[in-house]
Amino acid sequence: MRATIFYGLISVLLLTGCNFHEEPIKQWQTAVQGAYHASLSQDGTQLLLASIHHGASLWDTTKNARLYNWNHHEGEQTQVLTTAISPDGRFALTAEERDLVLWSTQNGKAFWLWKAPDDIYDAALTDDGRFALLGLGNYRATFFDVRNGGVVREFRHQGPVRSVAISNDGRTALTGSEDLTARVWDINTGKSRHILRHSNQIRLVEISENGRLGLTDASLEPAKIWNLDTGKLIHELDTKGANLASARFIRGGRQLVTGSTNRLVQLWDVPTGNLVKSWKLPRTSKKQYTSALVHDIAAAGKNLLAVASDGYLFLLKR
Repeated sequence: MRATIFYGLISVLLLTGCNFHEEPIKQWQTAVQGAYHASLSQDGTQLLLASIHHGASLWDTTKNARLYNWNHHEGEQTQVLTTAISPDGRFALTAEERDLVLWSTQNGKAFWLWKAPDDIYDAALTDDGRFALLGLGNYRATFFDVRNGGVVREFRHQGPVRSVAISNDGRTALTGSEDLTARVWDINTGKSRHILRHSNQIRLVEISENGRLGLTDASLEPAKIWNLDTGKLIHELDTKGANLASARFIRGGRQLVTGSTNRLVQLWDVPTGNLVKSWKLPRTSKKQYTSALVHDIAAAGKNLLAVASDGYLFLLKR
């Protein structure tokens, strides 16, 4: 299997003329024992990290400086499993299995602690930080008011909702479920616009900033780029053998960057679906984290930032 994957990617390399598996140009350790989850802001200047042993922390990536340490209860180390940063970078969310807290990234203060209706698998914040879209184990994606508390709207699936994404304008949501579908929703009306059917469980969804493009990744299937206005498939990406853990549309939706469960970061040209460049994040220990996953990726000026489950942040030359 590994040989098949290797020669398949070499073929892509020859066709595109890109350098195969470049290495990072810089790396920083942000969590000694690794991270349960992590989120980067859209501009790459902030990192929200859920450390395995020390709760959550917010970092300024331009200075490699920890700004705040966040736990849900004073004097306790919270086991944060899910994180999110609002598109404008002013708000952050940390979540345990069901408890969640909205924070100000400007002063580090918490707004309130709330309890979700069921186990939280994924979360995304609206631009103003007022609402969170939560992927839950009770077969629903919940639009939750994290300023005042309470469920505003529910988007129903027939299986646990594993991944959620929301457009910058807060009008369009994309949800991915174990029921073999991803669904495009009108947040204002709560109605489903399109059902994107797959043959396997959806592991990851992502949406472009303007809400017009979406990515879905299902088990044992190539990742797919969709036109969310029409519900039509645009491209299947050659991601065979690379289970995706993260993705982000950049450059106004003209490019897509993906991170896998085996340290692989790939940059794709959205109009053609071709692979542009790839990086393999180095092992940071000879004995640990041999299969660390890429929690999140973001553009950082002309380069990229990638944060992995081994607790390291990597700078990649685009």
